Amino acid sequence: MPVISPEGLEIVNANFKLDVDEVRSGDDWLGAGKLYWQLEQGQFTLQPLHVKLPGGDISIHGEVTAKQEMFDINLQGKVTNFDYGILARRLDPNTDMHGKISTQFNLTSIANTPDTLMNNASGFIGFAAWPKTFEANLIDLWAVSLTDAILPNFTNDDPSVLNCVAAGMDIKQGTMAQRNLLLDTTRIQVNGLFNASYADRAFDLYLSPKSKKAQIFSLQTPVEVHGKFEDFDLDVPWSAIFETSVRFTTSPVVSPIRWLIEKPLEQDGSQSCERIWQGS
Repeated sequence: MPVISPEGLEIVNANFKLDVDEVRSGDDWLGAGKLYWQLEQGQFTLQPLHVKLPGGDISIHGEVTAKQEMFDINLQGKVTNFDYGILARRLDPNTDMHGKISTQFNLTSIANTPDTLMNNASGFIGFAAWPKTFEANLIDLWAVSLTDAILPNFTNDDPSVLNCVAAGMDIKQGTMAQRNLLLDTTRIQVNGLFNASYADRAFDLYLSPKSKKAQIFSLQTPVEVHGKFEDFDLDVPWSAIFETSVRFTTSPVVSPIRWLIEKPLEQDGSQSCERIWQGS
């Protein structure tokens, strides 16, 4: 009988505690952490897994309970301002890749294996990234790689600098939809509609850009992204082309009115990204 199975959790009761004060490589401090878990009467409790790295801290709590032939899973975690550049330089000392990520999740699920946790998960996932330089072949951050593929569609002829990208996602029975979704640059903000199925590993995304200050004859065409997590396509829908044409034609009238009544959006929307990943 495999230990990692609902029946396996019933085999034994156990407690485990591990405290690591520091890990070093020569003079370099690589991290510290602690891992406490308990297995009692078919319930595995992780309280907590806490890892300190040069880039930031990772904290995860959770419970896994045997429920007939399934796992009843409750999992929470948080990462705040993790500098992934330090990890990237460990993998490749010559890389310029750097930036920060923050994330939190609070999930429940009924699954027959830990690998299928997300197929039936419900809860919330928040994510934000402040990428400066990114190499997708070095560290696989799906959301940042997706942003890297999308961004040229909005900033190809615009000297915008990417400030941050953030998403707050509500999940119900393995289907995910955005609570908030934002891609922020110094000159435009991009909001989106997102839904995905973990079981099918497929998603649809609609992104609509908006200049932070009203502009005359500005082309801000929405795009659609759809496909599998590993293989997606970008399209410009006909409705978006029509919408852009109308906005382009009417901009000499509408933009001066917007200048008078609207306050320009802040140049750096990092505070908005902070609020989104925290679910507020």
